[in-house]
Amino acid sequence: MIDEDNEQKTSLTRDQILNAETEPKVHQLPSGLTIRVTFISWGMFREIKKIVESVSDEDKERVFTEKVISWMLRGSDQKDFQTFSDEDQRRLIEIAVEEWGCEEEYEQFAEIEDSEVRFYQAVQQQERELAKQLSESVRAITTNLASAMAPLKNVQIELASSMKGMLEQFGDVSKFGEVIHNLNARAIEQMGDIYRLQSPILGIAEEIAKMQRPLVLPAQSALLESLGGTITSYQNLMKDVLPVERFSVLPDAVRYYPTIEMRNTSIITAQLVGEDTYQPKEDIITPDQAELLNWLKKLDPSFSNMLLGAEQAIYSKNPDHLRHFASSHRELCTHILHLLAPNDQVKEWTKDPNHFDKEGKPTRKARLKYISRNHKNKTFVDFLIKDFENQMALLNADEHRENQEYTDQEMNALHMRFLSMLGFLMQIVTSHSS
Repeated sequence: MIDEDNEQKTSLTRDQILNAETEPKVHQLPSGLTIRVTFISWGMFREIKKIVESVSDEDKERVFTEKVISWMLRGSDQKDFQTFSDEDQRRLIEIAVEEWGCEEEYEQFAEIEDSEVRFYQAVQQQERELAKQLSESVRAITTNLASAMAPLKNVQIELASSMKGMLEQFGDVSKFGEVIHNLNARAIEQMGDIYRLQSPILGIAEEIAKMQRPLVLPAQSALLESLGGTITSYQNLMKDVLPVERFSVLPDAVRYYPTIEMRNTSIITAQLVGEDTYQPKEDIITPDQAELLNWLKKLDPSFSNMLLGAEQAIYSKNPDHLRHFASSHRELCTHILHLLAPNDQVKEWTKDPNHFDKEGKPTRKARLKYISRNHKNKTFVDFLIKDFENQMALLNADEHRENQEYTDQEMNALHMRFLSMLGFLMQIVTSHSS
């Protein structure tokens, strides 16, 4: 159910990312002394940089190294760098290099005999190289803007504009710590991922442009029309969230997961409307299986079994397995929506007559709005609704297809797309914007 290479992590808050902790590592120094080495977080990195900037130039290397070692050894009894022997001090600096991840840079300054100076120069070089890499990434995005297809051109422009803002801040490498303070490391990675994940979305946009071709079947046309509305809502959302000052504080559910949803939808739609020989060139990204099943069990113990039953239907020998597969997914969707947005609670939340059907029950759109009520981004809520409608269109395709046979590959792709949608709902429910 999951490609581990594309495993999605639980949403973290900004402070959790900047001050993340991992289990300490145990090292033995040349003298035989055992120490416990604890991870240096981005938050500590900022504080160390501030301290170093306040001391004289001749003391920077010494103060930097001592502060790093002291914080690195905060889980050990012995923390004062100066109390260690010279041999132990050199080993401590080597461990700090490993923990900081600047081994290659440290090797570049092998001619420097003073380990403290060598370590400080290695970290400085690492910052310059990271700034250069980001600069090259932004330039590549800007260059590719010229060839971007019209349906997503605005998204590409907003993305390039936001990353250019970061690049300008990187013009002075001394501001690196300030940039990291304003935009956490996960956000930087995600902003790059948004660009890299665009390819399938651009590809399906081309298919939408060909909707009028005679070979497009009614069911395929309906899928493409549904996807067209989803792409428009995705454009509007990206224009809203991509500016750096907003992107850095929004939760993953708003800033990142919509791109995964849009990408996955594009891949599966292309597979269903393409030729018989079509082979998806990219994998659908799915949430962590254990995390998703655990969430479903917490909602209702029967939900995880329903999901597993739908998955088993893919490879069933029952001639009616396609209808069973799709109906199982639709039924699970309905149960989840009704549990997350019960009739009484939705009625208390809204009195808008447009939110209820002729029988006075909340519409699907109203339930989705209620589920995402803590998210104040209108464009995000609009995208969620369009994305869910497209998911249902995919599940309903079995009722409109002239040839009622899907390949195992197509059904498995539909199933993974459904997992992606559930993962998106899970993110929305478990995290929200302030």
